[in-house]
Amino acid sequence: MFKAKRILVKVCRDVMSASSKVIFAHEFSILEALYGKGNVSIVDMEKAEVSQFAVKGSLMKGKAPVVEDKNGVSVAKVDTGELELDEDEEFSRLGRVYGMHPDINIPMVEYIYSRPAALKNEENWALPDEEETANDGVDINKNSYSTVNEIKMALEHLGIEYSAKFNKQALSDLLRGGLIELLTIEEIDHDEEASAHDLMVLAQSHELV
Repeated sequence: MFKAKRILVKVCRDVMSASSKVIFAHEFSILEALYGKGNVSIVDMEKAEVSQFAVKGSLMKGKAPVVEDKNGVSVAKVDTGELELDEDEEFSRLGRVYGMHPDINIPMVEYIYSRPAALKNEENWALPDEEETANDGVDINKNSYSTVNEIKMALEHLGIEYSAKFNKQALSDLLRGGLIELLTIEEIDHDEEASAHDLMVLAQSHELV
């Protein structure tokens, strides 16, 4: 079991279509993988204007309602409390809700989280910082490489090619392997069990990347 936090997000599916919904925080990275980095944003509840919105139904039984204005842009105050979930049941629900990856034969939830237990770790939810801005580079001070997009960005920064069929675990292994190879070639002492983030920090400290 784990405590899942609910958030209100705005999803821009394309330049002409925006909608909003209440989701669990761990769904954010799935939506971002589907619609692209920067196309999913968390609505600031403190600046909500309740009077302009109407309830459009509920996400599912016992959970917060989805609210939208006439333009489909949601900034209303909604219940964003926590709910205790079973990770196996939630993993299955996410598989039903988000279906298969559009390009490879793997469920979206498995592509992002690999296994149910990963849902319990808040670091894997990959929520944006409050003041996060678009950044085409790799910020080694903030990037924990916990999402598919972050790992791909790091691989591209290092010039490491990857297949579109790779899932999160394969991408992560490729990133760690590339960093370990780089440090080994440069004869820099390192811990081969270290995280990708720590290996990147070490490589950066020696001006290798």
